[in-house]
Amino acid sequence: MADVTKYEYWTDWDSTRRTATPSTSGGSVSVKLTPTAAGSNQVYAKSYDKAGNSSDTTVYLFYANGPKTPDKPGDINGDGNADLWGVDKDGTLRRFYGAGDGTVTEAALTASNYTWNNTPITHRGDWNDDAYEDLIALRHDAALGTDRLWMHPNNGYGFACTDCVDGRNREELTVYDPNNDHWQGASQILAIGDVDGPLDTDGDGTIDTPGYPDLLVKTSDQLWLYYGAPDYRLDSYRDPVLLAAGDAMSDGGYTLAKITLAAPGDFTGDGQVDLAARFDIGGGLYLYDSINPDGPNGPDQVNPGHRVLLATGWTTANVPLFTAPPDANNNGKFDLWGTTPGSGRLRYFSDYIPGGYGPTTTASEAFTGYQAIS
Repeated sequence: MADVTKYEYWTDWDSTRRTATPSTSGGSVSVKLTPTAAGSNQVYAKSYDKAGNSSDTTVYLFYANGPKTPDKPGDINGDGNADLWGVDKDGTLRRFYGAGDGTVTEAALTASNYTWNNTPITHRGDWNDDAYEDLIALRHDAALGTDRLWMHPNNGYGFACTDCVDGRNREELTVYDPNNDHWQGASQILAIGDVDGPLDTDGDGTIDTPGYPDLLVKTSDQLWLYYGAPDYRLDSYRDPVLLAAGDAMSDGGYTLAKITLAAPGDFTGDGQVDLAARFDIGGGLYLYDSINPDGPNGPDQVNPGHRVLLATGWTTANVPLFTAPPDANNNGKFDLWGTTPGSGRLRYFSDYIPGGYGPTTTASEAFTGYQAIS
């Protein structure tokens, strides 16, 4: 139309109405849009004349390819740096973006529109094959009287979807066999990465089972490894494996109820996923090498005979909450973030290697009263 003076547009992933003004009346104008989801997307547009009269809304349908490369472990906004989700004292899920130097900055918007009180969270890996790292949560369903595991898809910028307008919805992680549900009353869940990797199940040299993120579930006296699958059934490919029970991880009588876990990735560089464990009362921080029951070291690796001491003084009183980024400064070494008692300070514990570790610095001062971090 010759007398168009401006265009108004919005999308199905962002309802904010924006305007674009052509250089001359009736002219065209270009805008740059970045969809947050692969597949079908929609743009809505209207034009206005000098008198302020608007046209009908026109809908433009287009398709976006997904990212070719998955985000790196720990990265929730696609910038290549490890980031962090946290549940604050009021139960709000917040997102913090890493700067690549161990520090984090809180995003302007929260990471969810729902309440997350008393909800264990964890993230490591893409659970719905859109290349974004997703959030796993363990929620108690009061109506059913049961604990339920949920996968909240990441929209690409660290918003953990429950029922997002772009069609991303949370998915329940379940099991085919009810006897394989060991997360009732679990004290911790930990997305550990892909423990078993892609599998050639029949030995013909062709991958039969693609790689998929896996999950650890810790109760007061058992540690279970669950193998992820695209149908969200955690026993779809194989049954869960009991990695440890009772005080099997310690040599001093500490049961699993007094241990907190973190996911360092491949700390030792042997191609196998490792496990970090903090003894909450004794304060020892340990690395358990290769937890893959089918790995080169064989099963039953999560015991004192297959661990190294990383640090001491890591009691709950000294470090209430901690998580593994796993590499916050992008130098290939394992790092940790930990809260400070009586303070909002999040500390950055850098560069753990088999022979020692780097300096401890401040990552943020925004973590007063946080219930959970991951």
